[in-house]
Amino acid sequence: MKKYLVLVSVVATMSQVHAQTFVLNSLNTSATLAFGTDGGAVGPNQRGPVFNWSVGGPRDGLFEQGYYVKIGNGPVDNINRYFVSATQVSPDRVDSFFLDNVSGLAFNIRFLLTGSPSGQTADLAEVVTVHNAGNNSGGFELFQFNDFDLAGNAGGDTATLLTSSTFQQTDGAHSVTVGVTGIPTLATTGLAFGTGNIRTAMQAGTLTSQNTFTGDAAFIFGYRQQLAVGQSWQMSANKIYTVPEPATMTALGLGALALLRRRRAPKA
Repeated sequence: MKKYLVLVSVVATMSQVHAQTFVLNSLNTSATLAFGTDGGAVGPNQRGPVFNWSVGGPRDGLFEQGYYVKIGNGPVDNINRYFVSATQVSPDRVDSFFLDNVSGLAFNIRFLLTGSPSGQTADLAEVVTVHNAGNNSGGFELFQFNDFDLAGNAGGDTATLLTSSTFQQTDGAHSVTVGVTGIPTLATTGLAFGTGNIRTAMQAGTLTSQNTFTGDAAFIFGYRQQLAVGQSWQMSANKIYTVPEPATMTALGLGALALLRRRRAPKA
């Protein structure tokens, strides 16, 4: 607990640290992390921290994976609002720290990227530890928002809540499966961008449960917790991203071409 108290005393008078960007790399996969204000517009529409997750090549399959926090009776906002510092421990790992100076709630998030020799799968694991280093008990809600654009396309994805703590999103032979520890207070799928999207609903407190969504799909899971002074809470998430083998991609392309030719053939 002492290390949290010392850290809080050091950063309590600091303004938000300038933005920092890191790139995780492991074998066939890379991901970009943006902390602070570089992730997008400052305020409720801010994005990040995770962008540009590519597996087996340059094609990006992730628009945003962001953490959003509601502290006490305050608004739901991107966790980058509370960003203090981040360190790249190794090419495949970044540790980040966020702090709400008013409540004393400190958030540590570790990101670990693991590629595969096959080139077709990759794993992004995260561990979130929340510690109450303030003077009073405090409540918070923590959400993770996931907007994957599998195969590099925003549309045509299907996001499904498989169990109370497992999601899967697919686009043809591309897929991502996400499992989280514990049972989230809320888990739902929905529209990623546009009128009626689930991120806006999350920030407005109007999220409703929906097990499946097809289109520009996204999904959210969230936790509601109360921490006494000096108490900590932890959750983890594990994402497995799979892309088709090159031979499969070629077959899919030839199949689409053959279908297009059949559609264009003149009627007898």
